Amino acid sequence: MAMAHQLYHVDMGKYFKHENEWRLVKDEPKWMGTFMTTSSTRQKKSGDGAYATSSDPSASIEGDEYEATQPATRPLGKKNQKRKANVGDTASSDLGYVPNSEMIAIGKAKLGFLASFEKLKTEELEVRKEKKKLYKAWLLKEYKDIFMEDTSEMNEVQLATHQRLVEFAMNELGMS
Repeated sequence: MAMAHQLYHVDMGKYFKHENEWRLVKDEPKWMGTFMTTSSTRQKKSGDGAYATSSDPSASIEGDEYEATQPATRPLGKKNQKRKANVGDTASSDLGYVPNSEMIAIGKAKLGFLASFEKLKTEELEVRKEKKKLYKAWLLKEYKDIFMEDTSEMNEVQLATHQRLVEFAMNELGMS
């Protein structure tokens, strides 16, 4: 284990910090060395083509008599298994997936909805502006009527009330 830590440090330039996690997953099939199609030791081919292991260190070794073992492929992780199972729904691309036709239709419907929403929002703003203009025009007409009202036949209370209305109108119009 110490040698593995040293090799990791030399290769990666940092210390291995995940030993506890490694101890938890080392016995899982994905990480065990039992996947190998053959053992990790070299095997010598006999003359009849059968494999034989030699425990004799003095046995002669010739390059073409040995075949290097090839590790089996690792099993797929959960996400890749799900992705592979859903190949009918989506196809792989540079982006990671390509949406199916149903998702494209939903996206187009959302874009259409957003466009119509923006159009309604713009129309509502224009209606509000038009209402403000109409309200201002009505208000100016009312103020004009207050300014033009005949005060010659008003009593003192009516004149005081009229004077306050005129002052209010002038403040609202920014004329004071």
